Amino acid sequence: SAQAYIKKKIEIEEITVTKNGQVQEVEFRQTYTAKNYWDRGRKKLILEKEDGEFKITGQVWQQIAE
Repeated sequence: SAQAYIKKKIEIEEITVTKNGQVQEVEFRQTYTAKNYWDRGRKKLILEKEDGEFKITGQVWQQIAE
């Protein structure tokens, strides 16, 4: 059967990283575009070091009204 693919585009700007021991917070402005959908907002990823690697343990999204 034929598979349909949806083109998606994610742009990331204004990246800041805050380090606090075993925790890092990465904040950025994200623009997401796909067929019939678009949004822009601020995203924060919380990463914690586990077994020598950082893993995403949380995220916060706040839409920016345009």
